[in-house]
Amino acid sequence: MIQLNIIQEQYARMTDEELEGFAINESDKLTLDSFHLLKAEFEKRKMDLGIIESAKIDKELTDLNNQSTFGKLTAHQFAESLWQYSLDEKEGGKTNFEIYNNLLNKVVDEKYAFMIIQSLETTSKKLVDNYNTQVIAGWIMLSAGFMAIVFGISGTLSQFFILYGFLASFVGILRLYKNYSKKAKYQEVLENIDREKINMRKNNIFPLIIASPPTSFPAKYYYH
Repeated sequence: MIQLNIIQEQYARMTDEELEGFAINESDKLTLDSFHLLKAEFEKRKMDLGIIESAKIDKELTDLNNQSTFGKLTAHQFAESLWQYSLDEKEGGKTNFEIYNNLLNKVVDEKYAFMIIQSLETTSKKLVDNYNTQVIAGWIMLSAGFMAIVFGISGTLSQFFILYGFLASFVGILRLYKNYSKKAKYQEVLENIDREKINMRKNNIFPLIIASPPTSFPAKYYYH
């Protein structure tokens, strides 16, 4: 009990940014009690619980695969592959129900499949935000490179900066191309999620938000 109190005090002393970073990078190493304390701190501060949920799903998927003969690295790759597969399917326009069934066909436990489906939107939003940051960094690098070229040619700076400018501009362009395309991918995922919600409303079908995964996805997740 004393140890848990100390852990709780440590969480309370963290800033929001520190707590978020800890949840993303370290939550998979926590005991169940420590994880619950972390989640309680998120709820107390009204922070995005999607971060906790994503970390929880990754941890549980990894634990699930660790029960087989695969090693730790394979377990991590297993969890990552399921996330990427689900996002790719949603980008292609598949419905939640179709993705869910496809995950079951891959012998994924139904509760993990359901949890992945529930977190697709939150995960995609985080990825879009991340690639937005990378795009900004690409523009900064491209601008810095262009300025270095101009000042180098004008003689304001050493001609060495011309070479630096071309290199920085090239790297900036590559970063922009790479991150714009990835950002577009997850924006398409979000657009498909929104389209599915709209279609569900038109047909008077609504998602049933429940705390535990369904025994039967179509019967529990959708209702008229």
